[in-house]
Amino acid sequence: MLWVILVATALFIAILETTTFPYNLGGNLLGIKPDLFLPITVLCALRLDLLQASLVGLVMGLARDLFSNDPVGLHSSFFVGIALIVGLLKDKFYNDPILVQLLVVLLASLIHRGGCAIVLGLTYHSIDPLSVLWKVFMGTLLTLAVAPIPYFLLKKFLPPVRWKDVS
Repeated sequence: MLWVILVATALFIAILETTTFPYNLGGNLLGIKPDLFLPITVLCALRLDLLQASLVGLVMGLARDLFSNDPVGLHSSFFVGIALIVGLLKDKFYNDPILVQLLVVLLASLIHRGGCAIVLGLTYHSIDPLSVLWKVFMGTLLTLAVAPIPYFLLKKFLPPVRWKDVS
């Protein structure tokens, strides 16, 4: 049941990001849009076990890859890596308050956006450092601004699973 909801959520977010969100809801700020897939990936990684978290990262990353103009596999590889790192380290820093989880989303967004900017800059051999830094930091702040919505939804519908509970 979780995977049906996950795939439906990924498709809904993909449609929302490509059609409605940039134009009607004011989600486009100087060509920068928030990433709606990353908060769900990170927050699910904080709540699920390691295998499920990596599968969430794969599904969200593939949905992002299919509906973006970036090379296929770019976002899914970053999302799986972020989900694995967060899943491995969640017992070290996981706590229920929203600020801790938003800090993890902030760091993951900086890693994702910065890594994608480096990969795309090396691939296309054109990189303007000031505009890239602007897009990375502003995109991270916009992603952080929308992160409380999936936080409250996942807190309501997906209870956390910790390593201590599994064993």
